[in-house]
Order: sequence, then C-alpha cells, then structure tokens
Amino acid sequence: MVLGTPVEIPVQVRTATAFMAVFSVPASPAQTLIDHTGLELLQYRPGRGVCTLVFVDYVDGDLGPYNEFGVCFLVRDHARRGGGVPQDLRDLATGGAGALIHQLPVDGEFTRVAGRGIWGFPKILADFDTDHRSATKQGTVSSDGALIAEMSVSPGVPVPGKASLRRWPRTRTSTASRVAPRGT
Repeated sequence: MVLGTPVEIPVQVRTATAFMAVFSVPASPAQTLIDHTGLELLQYRPGRGVCTLVFVDYVDGDLGPYNEFGVCFLVRDHARRGGGVPQDLRDLATGGAGALIHQLPVDGEFTRVAGRGIWGFPKILADFDTDHRSATKQGTVSSDGALIAEMSVSPGVPVPGKASLRRWPRTRTSTASRVAPRGT
C-alpha cells in the first residue's frame, strides 16, 4: 500500500522512453561519493570507474506517469573486497558486477514514496524539462531552484537487434538502441 493505493509486485512498466550517457570517472572521488554504502567502485581500468546518467519518461505503468533521473555507478559484488581490475573485468563479463543507484530524482510524490518504501531507492522530488522525441535528446533536472544536471545526447550508431535487460524487480526490453562513443 502506497499513499492509500495498493501496489502489486512486480510493478509493471508498459511504456517508457529513456536516454543515457555513460562516463569514465576517476575512481577515488567516485568511491568517496559511495563510501557510505560500504560498496566498492568497479574499476574497468586502473583508477577509472563507470558512471551512468539516465533520463527516463515513464509514460504508462503501475506507478503512473512520471520522470526520473538516475545517477548510477558500477560496483563490485558486495561480498568481494579488492581483487583489482582483472577480477573487476571478469565480474563485469560474467554478471558478477552490480549497479548502485546513487541519486534518483523524480517528479511525482507517489513514485517517490513507492520507490523509497518498496525498494529503498534514494528518490527525491525534482523538476524536469525533457525532450525525448527530438533526434538530440535533452533534459534538465533541478530541485528547489538549483540545477542538478543538464544533459544532451546526440544520435549514435544503431545497435542491431533487440536487447532484453533484466533488472530487479522489472524486465525491460529495448526496441531500439544506439551507441555513440566519445572521448574519455
């Protein structure tokens, strides 16, 4: 029950659009950001980790329509300490790595309460201005008048086929993906 409304698990998302950017980040400052979790940043090369920024427009789903902005880091399995880059790359290739959702602003009170209460997600209320329809996707997210993030993503090269990404507690199926490598 969320704000007096029953919510069935698993939550269904029927229609959503998203755009994202993946960044190579210095490991030390990124680790400092996530130290409070007890997790360790996965390093794909010495001194470098991965941070993903994603704007999602949930159009039709059990939690209603809402916008979300995620800041995520790739992390080592919580049971493993150290091991270095070779082990991190093995874990990444074999599904042994994890994703830590560091921040998750949303524009709806219902989804904020549901996300915090059901899954423990770090959701806060924020204001969004996004364009998911144009060739160049754009988004800004702010809270209490302060800019959190602004991002623009140009079209990349189409990735063949459909991708099915499993994420607890949902399954997401991508119908079209593009990739556009940039300098690190």
